[in-house]
Amino acid sequence: SMASGQETDDLLRAVLELQKGIRVEVNSQYIFERYYPWLRRFFGRLGYTSQDSEDLAQETFSQVFERIRSFRREGSFKPWFFAVASIRADAPTCARSTTASPSRSP
Repeated sequence: SMASGQETDDLLRAVLELQKGIRVEVNSQYIFERYYPWLRRFFGRLGYTSQDSEDLAQETFSQVFERIRSFRREGSFKPWFFAVASIRADAPTCARSTTASPSRSP
């Protein structure tokens, strides 16, 4: 939709500035606020507890900001971001209890 065009521009600007180390705090916060609620729901739907979903969301953002320079402008940020989230969802974390993890059929 046309309404989301400005939002997309703002997101891309935030990502590109982050890649260059510009206004890191402001841009990180913008991306965090934009995606955090979605991430919590994403992990919740996978069967993680509320606490684990929160932890996974935090871990995802750490990974996103660590790897932000590997994002290529030709691509869309959303699929790239979701790919990082999916990797986090599959990666075991020592602190996470096995009972809280979603059951996976072999």
